[in-house]
Amino acid sequence: MNHRAIYISAISASCNNYSGLDALFDALLSPPESPGAPAPIATAPWDDCATQWVMLTHRVIRQLMGGGTGLPPDCGFILGSTKGDIARQLLWMHEPQPSERPRPTLDEDTAALARHAGVLGPAYCISTACTSGLSALIEAAELINTRAASECIAMGADVVSDFVCDGFKALRALSNSVCRPFDRRRDGLTLGSAAAAMRLCTLPGAGAVLLAGWGAAGDAAHLTAPDRAGRGLTLAIERALAMAKLAPEQIDLVFAHGTGTSFNDAMEATAFASMFPHRPCITAIKGLTGHTLGAAGVLETAVACRILQTGIVPPVAGLKNPDFADLNFVVGQPQTLRPRRILKTGSGFGGLNTALILELPAPEPHR
Repeated sequence: MNHRAIYISAISASCNNYSGLDALFDALLSPPESPGAPAPIATAPWDDCATQWVMLTHRVIRQLMGGGTGLPPDCGFILGSTKGDIARQLLWMHEPQPSERPRPTLDEDTAALARHAGVLGPAYCISTACTSGLSALIEAAELINTRAASECIAMGADVVSDFVCDGFKALRALSNSVCRPFDRRRDGLTLGSAAAAMRLCTLPGAGAVLLAGWGAAGDAAHLTAPDRAGRGLTLAIERALAMAKLAPEQIDLVFAHGTGTSFNDAMEATAFASMFPHRPCITAIKGLTGHTLGAAGVLETAVACRILQTGIVPPVAGLKNPDFADLNFVVGQPQTLRPRRILKTGSGFGGLNTALILELPAPEPHR
C-alpha cells in the first residue's frame, strides 16, 4: 500500500522547568550535575494539577500556532494522555455524591483543547498507557493518510499527581534517587509533567521533518512488565521499517524509551541488539525530564526533530556506567553525528509497543 508523504511542519514543547523546546534541548546538551530528580508531589493535587494542565497545554498550543498559517476546516486534533486533566477527575471523586453529575472524560479534555487551538475537524483522545504520545502521532498520520483530515495536530500531555505517584510506588518502579536509563546502577524511573504538540501536513516546507514510517504491536506478556525478549517492540520496529521501505542498517540513531527501570531497559537493549547489528548510536532523555507518561512520545519526538535539524545528539541523560556493553550509547557529551534517519521507540503497560521513523527530506535538486 502506498502512503502519503507526511511532514511535521511545526513543533512546540514545555516540560517541568523548561518553557520551550529550545530551553529543553540546551539543557539536554549541558545536563545538570544531578539530572532526573523526582518531580515535586503536589500537596493539594487537584489545585496544583489544574494549574499545571492549563499552563502546559495552553502554552504549547500558543507556541505551535504563533506566526503560523491558519488551520484548514477539516484539520484534526489527537490528544495522547494517560490521565488528561486529572484535577477535574479528582474533584469529581472527592465530591460527597459524585454520581450526581457526569464523570469528566478524556474526550471532554480533548474537545476543550481542540477549541482552544481553533480546530474544527475530528478530535479525540488516544490513551494507550505510556505509548499514548507516539500513538497520537501515528493516529494523526493515519487521519491524513486516509484523507479523513488534510492536516492534524497531535498533542501529548500529562501532569504529575499523587494519584500517579502512588500507582508507580505500588509497583516499586520509582527510583530512590535519580533516573539512570541503561545504567548498571539504575533503580527505577522518576516522573515529570509535560505537554508537546506537532502539526502534521502533506507539504514539506522549510525545516519540516518527514514522518517516514510507523508501527505498533502488542506482546501480551504481562499486565505491566514487557516481554523480556522484546518481541513486541521488534515487531513494531519491523513494521515501521517496512512502511518506510528501509533496511535496519539505514537507521542512523535510535531514540529509546529509556525509563531507567530494570525490565524496560533490558527489553529495549535486547530488541536493539537483535535488530541493528551495525550498532547505531542510542540516546534517551528521561534521566533529565523524568517519565512524562502520555506526553513522552510527542516530547521526545520533538527532541528527535531538533536533533535532525541541528545534527547534534545529546547524551543519554543520567547514564554513566552502561549496562549493555555491546550497544553504542551516547555517553557524557553531545556528539555531532548529523543523522538523517532516527528511530523513536515507546513501550507501555499492557505490552504496548510503538516505533516511529523520522527522516530529513532529501534536498531538492538544483535547477
